[in-house]
Amino acid sequence: MTCIHLQGFNHYLTGLDWNRYKRVITRRKKKLKSLYHKNVIATAPSKWLTKLANESEVFKNEAVCIPNCIDTSVFKSLKREAIRFIEFCLLLRI
Repeated sequence: MTCIHLQGFNHYLTGLDWNRYKRVITRRKKKLKSLYHKNVIATAPSKWLTKLANESEVFKNEAVCIPNCIDTSVFKSLKREAIRFIEFCLLLRI
């Protein structure tokens, strides 16, 4: 009999299933290797993510930065109260 708080967590008590772990890792490696021979170019929204992708083994300098295309001088975030007021007005069709 197990403690009520540990029901459903018995797999943590028995330890890691190494065979399952190896299968998961080999599947991930196969998926990554399948990308090596394809013409895949990664896109990232920032220079930081582009740099990380270029440093990876999969993309090998094949990542491109696509900057934010929304003009933030025109489209600005509003406070929650203002958004709710606008939604309320739209609901009432004022």
